[in-house]
Amino acid sequence: MKSWEKTIPEGAKKMQEITSKQVEQTARMARLALTEAELEAYTRDMAALPLLKQRLAACPTQDVEPTFYGMQGRSTLRPDRCQPSMPQELVLMHAPDRQEDFFRVPRMLED
Repeated sequence: MKSWEKTIPEGAKKMQEITSKQVEQTARMARLALTEAELEAYTRDMAALPLLKQRLAACPTQDVEPTFYGMQGRSTLRPDRCQPSMPQELVLMHAPDRQEDFFRVPRMLED
């Protein structure tokens, strides 16, 4: 039993069960190859999500100010600056495959 599973209240309502077939279908849509052990672990973890949602809903949040960012403080992002880009010919010189002034890449989507 994982440590967070111990905090789920006894008799918590069960929501719709997550099945390994649903996890397998989701993994296939995401183009993920899961081993049997991974499929079992993901199914178990995803089945616990509704209970975790109930646990979060029970947290007293009435005195918590809404925030846009989860962390307060200075932004770690650099400011945007306009600057010249690299010359097109220099960039394309190292392309594994190019067509005129463009990178040529394998087709990802079907017509």
